[in-house]
Amino acid sequence: MTAFLYQRLSCSGLIPRDTLVRALGRSLVRQTSLCEALVGLDVSHARAISLVLARQGAAADEGWRPDPRLVAQLPPGMCEQYLTFPFRERGFDIELATLCPFDDALAREFEVHLGRSVVLYRARLQALLAAANAPVDLHALARFLSQPPPADTALALPLLRKHQQRRRRKHRVPTSPGLGTHEDQDAGVEQVDAADSHAGEQLASECDLLGKHEQLVQARDLSSLALTLGQVLPPPTLVFEHGRDQLRLRVTSGKDAVLQQELSLEPPSALRDAHAEGEYWGPFYSSPVHSPFFSLFPRESLVFVARLGGHGRGLVVVCSGQTGVHEARGLLETARRRAANLIQ
Repeated sequence: MTAFLYQRLSCSGLIPRDTLVRALGRSLVRQTSLCEALVGLDVSHARAISLVLARQGAAADEGWRPDPRLVAQLPPGMCEQYLTFPFRERGFDIELATLCPFDDALAREFEVHLGRSVVLYRARLQALLAAANAPVDLHALARFLSQPPPADTALALPLLRKHQQRRRRKHRVPTSPGLGTHEDQDAGVEQVDAADSHAGEQLASECDLLGKHEQLVQARDLSSLALTLGQVLPPPTLVFEHGRDQLRLRVTSGKDAVLQQELSLEPPSALRDAHAEGEYWGPFYSSPVHSPFFSLFPRESLVFVARLGGHGRGLVVVCSGQTGVHEARGLLETARRRAANLIQ
C-alpha cells in the first residue's frame, strides 16, 4: 500500500513531493503506515488520500472488525504497517479491509503469509486508523472529512490527541492480535530527516515497478499487451503471438533488434517447451528456432520463457534468465492474468 498510495499522491500533485518523502521517512522509521504519517503531519492530507482513492472497489460492511485469529497468522505489525486487516473468511478466501481494493501487490503479500487467496474491500480511513490504534484524534478527523474543502488560507487542524501533543512521542509496539500499544521513541524521531533521502530512492524504484504492472493491467488487447511487455520487461526481450502451431514475432527489445519472423512450434525449442508447459527456464540451446536470435541471447545462455494465454491463442515471451529475472517473473504473472481476461 505504501508504494501504491505514494505513486497516486505523487501523480495527483495534491501533496508536495517533499512532504511525501518526509512522511515516508517517518513511516519507515516508526514502522507505521504512510497514511498515519501523512495524517499526523497535517489533517488536510486525509482529504487528499480520500480523493485519490475515492469510491474505488467494493466496500466492506460498516461493522467490520479485525479477526484476531487471522491477524495472529500474520507477522506482528504487518496489518498496522499496511493499514489492512483480515476480518472474515468466506469459503477458501479471506476478506481484507483496506484503503483501496485494487492494490494487487498488497493482495499478493497477504496471500503469501496467509497461504490462501484474499479478497480486498474498501474501508473508511477512520476505521482503519482505529483498528491500527493510531495516535490520531478520530473524532477530529471525521469532522474534518465531513466538512467542505477549506479555503487556501485556512489553518491546518491538529490531529494528534491532546495528551500526545508534546515533544516526547510514542511508538506502537505490535501485540497479539496485532493492534498496537505505545512506548518512547525519541531516537527514531531524530532519525527521520536522515531517512528521508534513502526512503525516497527506495520508493521511487517501487513506484516505477508498480507503474509497470499498471501498464500491463490497462492493455486493451493482445497486441497492446505485447507492446507493453516490450517496454516494461528488462531487455533483451522477444514477444511472440502464437496460434495454429505458429509463432509470429511482435516485439523485440535490446541491441540488434530482430526483424519480424514467423516460426514453427514443431522443431524442439525452448519456445515449444514453454508453449507446452507454460514456462521454460534453462539454456538457449542449439536449435534452428533459436539461431535467428543468438545476437540477443547467445547460445547456451540462460533464458526464461513464458506462455501467456491458452495453448490455442496467446503470447510467448523470451527474456533473460539471469538479469532482472525476479522482476520479469512478477511482471509476466500480471501479464498472464491480463491475457487470460483478454482471451475470454
